[in-house]
Amino acid sequence: MKKIIALALTLVVLLLSSCGFLSNVTPEPTNDTSRTPSSTQAPVSNKIKIPDLSNVDESSAKLSITNKGLLPVVEYEYSDTVAEGNVIRTNPSSGSSVDPDTKVTLYVSSGPKYIEAKDGTIEWYHIDSSNPDKWSFGGLEIYEGNLYIYCETTFGTSFTLKNTGFGNASLTDSFDKQVPLTLLDPDLKSFSANTEVKAGEPFKFYIKISLAQLDSDRPTHVACEIVYLIGEKESNIKVSFNASW
Repeated sequence: MKKIIALALTLVVLLLSSCGFLSNVTPEPTNDTSRTPSSTQAPVSNKIKIPDLSNVDESSAKLSITNKGLLPVVEYEYSDTVAEGNVIRTNPSSGSSVDPDTKVTLYVSSGPKYIEAKDGTIEWYHIDSSNPDKWSFGGLEIYEGNLYIYCETTFGTSFTLKNTGFGNASLTDSFDKQVPLTLLDPDLKSFSANTEVKAGEPFKFYIKISLAQLDSDRPTHVACEIVYLIGEKESNIKVSFNASW
């Protein structure tokens, strides 16, 4: 009986197959690659690599950043190793990949924070030639963009510093261009108003001058006028300094 049933089922399958009813039931394996989906293309990156601009001058570095489609921003800081006007580093750092129009900060050297003159000389006029003044100074120094001149003096005439001891400085003795100077005590503090200076007593002070206002980063000659009062009469103490850096 089982053989008869099995034979009947086989005949049914053969009949269905001949009529096409089973032709799509199980797909035949195929090696046709024409139906394989095409490979997906990798997206093109528009990132920009920041170049190494170490020791490149400021204008060239800004041009390099601009040409790459980035936005240069400049900040200045002191450096003992990188020449003034050259790039110390960037932020983001060199080698970084950034998007177009990214701001890139160029840190540009302002030169050393502290510089001491190699040597120097001093010249001065006496307030009263019959009572000579004596000057000596400890050299010229530059600190954070300001010129400092330390002086030790003994004046032959008593006087009062006008106000807080402001005066003028110039690169030439003719004072064709004047900039303000300030007098500071040995602790680099401002003198009190109308400080009295007595004849024959040592008077120690710093002269402070802004180099940016003086338009010279390494002045080799500086002429100074210190405003003073004798009674109600106002006049100037004239002194000049020479230095090599």
